[in-house]
Amino acid sequence: AAGLSAPLQLAQLPFELNWAHLPAPPDHLFLEIGANNMEIDVEDLAGVLEDGPGGFLVTFEPLVDKYGALLSRSRGRRNSSFYSLGLQHDRGVALPFAVERCKPGSALTFHVSEWDGCSSTREVDAAFQSSWNIAEVSTFDWMARHCANMLQRRTVPCVSLEEVVGNWLGGRQIARLKIDTQGADLDVVRSLGPYTGRVLLVQVEVFHTGAAVVYQGAP
Repeated sequence: AAGLSAPLQLAQLPFELNWAHLPAPPDHLFLEIGANNMEIDVEDLAGVLEDGPGGFLVTFEPLVDKYGALLSRSRGRRNSSFYSLGLQHDRGVALPFAVERCKPGSALTFHVSEWDGCSSTREVDAAFQSSWNIAEVSTFDWMARHCANMLQRRTVPCVSLEEVVGNWLGGRQIARLKIDTQGADLDVVRSLGPYTGRVLLVQVEVFHTGAAVVYQGAP
């Protein structure tokens, strides 16, 4: 559906400008795809997002309110103080993109559920609500009550990891890629294209093979 939108600068390019305030360039890069506001890497990686270990985190979260919540966590931020564009931490940026196999500058539809942690680029499978509790492995009942209830379709900007790793980050090695995109995790991995070998570790969310399929086309 059509809605209000606006061009908006989200971070700096060349991408190195986003860590130019640090005493030295980062030694380890981390990518987080689908953060919401639970089990977030800015907390889980606190020990490496320091000058000694030298980590730097790039987070992607297309839900605007959750993206805003990440920015509001910026260390030392006060109401009137300046903080560089896009930073969620001295050693991390947050960006409101969905990550898929898409062309630079494109957009896609994001399906927002009642429980917005279940929101996805994929629609909920039509049979999920009737099959979740009769499958070989029963899904949590809260998923049937809340995740399957899609409330909005939103247009969000899209970027591929081929663009991120290859162009933004100059082909630098990625220490860990964490993905939690509700049924689209494999699409995110595939979006690396020729840069798959630049990632040392990939963490994805998987569903039990005996559980009902939640999202259309999910592997």
